[in-house]
Amino acid sequence: MTDLSLVAPASSPQLVGASQDPIDEATFSLPPTKADQANLISAVQTLSDSVAAVSTAAAAIRDAPLSQVIETLADLAAAVNAAGHAAADIGNAVAAFQPPPPVVVANSPPPGFLQSEAPWKAGILYSVVPREPLAPTSDTSNKWFAITRGKYVGITKNSALSLNAVIGVGSALSDRCGSLDEALDLFNTALAGNAIAVLR
Repeated sequence: MTDLSLVAPASSPQLVGASQDPIDEATFSLPPTKADQANLISAVQTLSDSVAAVSTAAAAIRDAPLSQVIETLADLAAAVNAAGHAAADIGNAVAAFQPPPPVVVANSPPPGFLQSEAPWKAGILYSVVPREPLAPTSDTSNKWFAITRGKYVGITKNSALSLNAVIGVGSALSDRCGSLDEALDLFNTALAGNAIAVLR
């Protein structure tokens, strides 16, 4: 199974192999409506009123005789609670004015990226089931993904390409391996057992 915590590098907002065209964020959100503006104004007014009530209740405690302090404390608690709710309402109303989150579009790898013939080796992704076991590469990184069933198959270090190979494909399979040897063993064993499949 794909380790979803490793799907994309933290430093990049787009997946490797994703469309490199800039995304017009304005097409993914609507500007705030008059109702959104009215909600924000109402929330700010409510907060202002709540803060004034807190101030009034605090002053009343200072001036109240001891016999009325308990009752006045209850008024203060209610005013503080109302101010907290009003602040939360402002946060919700402001959300309509925030820009949308960046959109990450994961496309298939670009044309010509996948191979359909030898050499059959790790580090290359294939659009067909390899005819021979994959050979090792000189890269000895400790994180590899063996894609045995997906839009393409092979062994890669790229977690985003591994994820893209299996997203939206029923019965797809990509395994995270701790070494190249482990990935090769997994992939080549599946190949020997006719368990590798390119799924459309």
